[in-house]
Formats: sequence, structure tokens, C-alpha cells
Amino acid sequence: MLRAVFYVVMLWPCLALPQASLTPDDVLGRIAKLGARPTLDAMYEDGGEWHQVLSGIATGERHWLKVAVELHPTSDAGPSRQLELATGEALEHHPSTVLEIAVPVIGIRSVCGGPDVDDKRYDSFELSTRAIEMRKRMLRTVSETGLLALRNRCIQQLEASKAGIAKFYGVQR
Repeated sequence: MLRAVFYVVMLWPCLALPQASLTPDDVLGRIAKLGARPTLDAMYEDGGEWHQVLSGIATGERHWLKVAVELHPTSDAGPSRQLELATGEALEHHPSTVLEIAVPVIGIRSVCGGPDVDDKRYDSFELSTRAIEMRKRMLRTVSETGLLALRNRCIQQLEASKAGIAKFYGVQR
């Protein structure tokens, strides 16, 4: 018995290998080969891969936003909302790219809503509204003429989302 415990303890690091990092090109390649829905289903079921995808999209990097645009039309329920929330978070990093690539496909109401109140980073009225204000501040840096109307609508949508956040947290406004 002691020998078995020794082997488990000694071999455990070999069994718990870290998961390889996904790149947007990896995901886009899978989509091209297997289709968007089978790719989404496999990554969502894996959990670790899905987290990497959502984290990548949240960076606002152009190729990751292309992943969101490819996956979103075939998604439903939870995965769909998670893609929308990650894309909304991307406004904090690359708002022009989000407006250009993601909003036309995913929709302004879905992308420019409040953050996920179930995410510990936004799990209070103060943290949620701070994220909304950060997104609005970043959106104000967008100066491309062709994106100004969309930028302004997104800012309005974010401002309107504060009412729902306040209601969720029981805050009088």
C-alpha cells in the first residue's frame, strides 16, 4: 500500500500536464475543418479550451474577435451569452476593433451591455459600474469617422445597462 501511494505521489506531476494554449488560428482552423457548431460544442465541453477562447476574445485582439464572429451565429443559450460577455469585455482593450468586427454580427445590445454580474471581477454594483465606465472611456477614444455613430450608440447602451445593474444589486438610483 505504501509503495502504491509513493508511486502516485511521484507520478502525479506527470499525469497533470498543463493544457496547451490555443491560438485564434487553431480555433479558426478547426472551424474551417469541422464547422463552427462542432468546434464550439467540443471546446465548450472541454471547459479548459472554452475558457481559453473566452479569455482570448476578451482581449479584443482582431483574430480572437474573428473567432467570436464565427462561433456566435451557431451558439445558443449559455455559450452565446458567454461569447457576448467576452466580446463586451474586449471594449476595454480594443473598442474600434470590437465595433468594426464584432458588433455588426453579434449586435450592439449584446456587446454593449453590462458585465457579467456572476463574474467575481464584477460582483458588486461598484465593480460593475466601474467596468461600464471603463468601457465608455475607451469607446470615447474611437475617432474613425465610420465608427462614430456606432460608438455613440454603444456608449448609450452601456449607460442604459446601469439601470439593470442597479436593480440587480438593489441600489436606488
